[in-house]
Amino acid sequence: MSANAPSPQSYSSSPGKKTVFRYGAALVALVVIIGGLAWVAQYTTMRKKTVEQLPTSPALLKFARLTAQWKMHPLTESATDVPSDEKPEPKDYEVGWKGFYDFPFVNDSTSDVEILMYSTTCDCSSVQACLLPGDELKNVQMQHQESPGEPLVFSNAPKFVELKRDTEWRSLGAEDKKKAHILVKAGEGGIVRLQWSAKSLSLGLNVAPRIFFQRVNSSLGAQVQLTVPVAVTAPVSFRPQRVSMGSLTAGTSAKKDFYAWSSTRDHFDLDLSAAAGDALFEVASTPVRPGGLFSRNDCPDLFAEDPAKLKSRPRVRSVQRVTMTVHENKGDQYLDLGSFFRKLSVKLDGHPAPDVQSPEIMGRVHGDLSIGGADDQARIRLKAFSPRDGAIKAVELSADSKWQLEIYKQEPEWIKVKLTRLDNQDSPKRTLWRLVVIVPENSPGVRSLEDPDSVTLRIVGTPERFVRIPIEGQKGN
Repeated sequence: MSANAPSPQSYSSSPGKKTVFRYGAALVALVVIIGGLAWVAQYTTMRKKTVEQLPTSPALLKFARLTAQWKMHPLTESATDVPSDEKPEPKDYEVGWKGFYDFPFVNDSTSDVEILMYSTTCDCSSVQACLLPGDELKNVQMQHQESPGEPLVFSNAPKFVELKRDTEWRSLGAEDKKKAHILVKAGEGGIVRLQWSAKSLSLGLNVAPRIFFQRVNSSLGAQVQLTVPVAVTAPVSFRPQRVSMGSLTAGTSAKKDFYAWSSTRDHFDLDLSAAAGDALFEVASTPVRPGGLFSRNDCPDLFAEDPAKLKSRPRVRSVQRVTMTVHENKGDQYLDLGSFFRKLSVKLDGHPAPDVQSPEIMGRVHGDLSIGGADDQARIRLKAFSPRDGAIKAVELSADSKWQLEIYKQEPEWIKVKLTRLDNQDSPKRTLWRLVVIVPENSPGVRSLEDPDSVTLRIVGTPERFVRIPIEGQKGN
């Protein structure tokens, strides 16, 4: 035997106890790891499936419809089912209004079904459910078919149960889950009621929860999504929102009509006014066909736009025609020379309406004053500017030589304004002035400039007059 050969005792056909234990422990650890990974994968898949991918099961609970259908005004839609390839029209709600919609259902299977919970991404909705006896169920099904957007009328007030959200449901124990679910026996039916509250114009509403249910004594769940198309809107809107009165000269007046309309009210008491004591702006409004249905022929200007170019069609319930009259002067009041801009105050039913975007009235008064050149359009038109670098713009003014001009005010206050009488004068009857507007470098609170931003100059004299010159400029990076 070679001296380098291992002895026979070094290799045995049967392993020792330590070796067996070592290999056995490794094998057990491997099994645990594989099992753990499989459990995590299965749990993650099941959880995701519970929330997102559970199959719909019309064979269990059959709903009359899955998307709420509203009875629309004749100017928009009729109360018919909306084709599946078209987006249904929403119903408008004002801020602070609450609403609900009832979805009748029936257990169309041969098994008892448990309604468990719901999930939603909208924190402004809640979900309730109730069971109805046979005759009552038939009654509400008939109502829902004939008038899908109208509240259901019950012979006896049903007892609704508040469904738990999925996040709360999973934290319940077995006994609490039994108390929280609703048992629907084969052939029975009831109502699922979705509720919401319109909290803010900016937030909008998304009422589309998923309802989860399953057969009794079955771990295989199913879900169905119910959708209520609703929108949060102001009680009154105006078209156009900005009304151009055109140009006025000394002693003249201008008159224009525009519309106030509501998608939530059948009638409204509207009060529009300019600043207190401002007799140069007169407003009158008249309902279009009060108390009756109206057509597009009654207010063609309201629907003048090409419907294909509109983001959404106006959902109109009532309309008022507003007549705006602007006077260049009246009594001892005069409009400022140059451009004018007024935002009217709005009252509805005698109260201020903070959720209403006020209509804006604009135009121009021509006088013995020219502002800039043709490209300026009687405005101070700044190029796009950055807050870091600021901006500067100068325009020349040509005024009657008898006038003395001075700066009265500017808006916003952080811009700088300089007014200088030029030495070189072309005519003894005219005086040239240079008006410079500066956006200082690194100005705090700097923003884009548009109406009602302006420089106002005073014409010194008796009576004193004012010249308003709008400013526009887009803030960049």
